[in-house]
Amino acid sequence: MILIVSVPRSPFHRYSVPMPNIQEQLGGRIRDLRKKRGWTQEQLAAAAGRHWTYIGGIERGERNITVEVIGDIAYALDVNIEELFRGVRATRTKR
Repeated sequence: MILIVSVPRSPFHRYSVPMPNIQEQLGGRIRDLRKKRGWTQEQLAAAAGRHWTYIGGIERGERNITVEVIGDIAYALDVNIEELFRGVRATRTKR
């Protein structure tokens, strides 16, 4: 005798969005903090000593930034580094 068990799926399983990777989460957090201050990407870039297109890439999660850049952005936004990472969750990288 063979017993086949079917696990019910959510009706929305086809529409689920994968969790953003850590770069996307951090970029979104930086964007939120920048907007909270009413700054443009250009203003944050000037305060952090970076180009505005680089800041845009960070906010979109396209850049894998260094600890030095994280420190410069935190300093520019006048927040602790831990504040930049508030709410950012570790994700598994694809290899």
